Amino acid sequence: MDRPPPLLDHLKLQARTRWPEEARNDWAYVVFYRPLSTVLAWLLAHTSISPTAVTLAGGVSIPVMVLAAVLPPPDLAVPIIGLVAWIGGLLDCVDGDLARLTGRTSWLGRYVDFQIDVVRWATLFVAVGLAADRTGTGSHLWFVIAALAAWLRLFARAARDYRVAVLGREPKGGTSPARPSLGDRFVAFVTGLDGLLPIFLGGGWLIGLGGGVLLLPLALAILDTVSTQIANLRRFARQ
Repeated sequence: MDRPPPLLDHLKLQARTRWPEEARNDWAYVVFYRPLSTVLAWLLAHTSISPTAVTLAGGVSIPVMVLAAVLPPPDLAVPIIGLVAWIGGLLDCVDGDLARLTGRTSWLGRYVDFQIDVVRWATLFVAVGLAADRTGTGSHLWFVIAALAAWLRLFARAARDYRVAVLGREPKGGTSPARPSLGDRFVAFVTGLDGLLPIFLGGGWLIGLGGGVLLLPLALAILDTVSTQIANLRRFARQ
């Protein structure tokens, strides 16, 4: 196992290198997860806990969100779901940070992390939809909206993965401009809201938005699907 560097040096290095790169597409993760996940990973690097163990711990958030959707009073369910989802997202960042910091990366760990990540996001939306319908204000409307958002998100991800599997990743510095356009920056900003969703869902419910909090994940899922299809069609048309 690699010996971790001093914490302050490690944080400075991440702030200069990894965080700015990640902020281009996942700025909310950099703001709301990475500083804390980096510290937690550094602390865990001094223990025998493996990155896969952290990944599995994050997976516990999946059944907990389902229980939170049906057991607590409806007024408390969504904030609890949001908190649990944020903790799951935090651990999702910690496992990767820990793997890189200690040199304990593995293909098995990456696969398990991918599976849990996909299921966790789908469960977050569906759990909020179930909790919102328990208030009796939308019949089954909010569950339908949540399920649609989850399906669109999974569809977009599958379409991107198919493109990469068939054609490989877009070469860096290929046909893309050196400076992203204003439209590219807008899309990157909006899609980067993903990491903010657990906080938005729980906080929005507390301030009285009700099931309407699900409209943001639905809008993001639609944008993700449309932008992915445009990118895929352009890439395949060039072949």
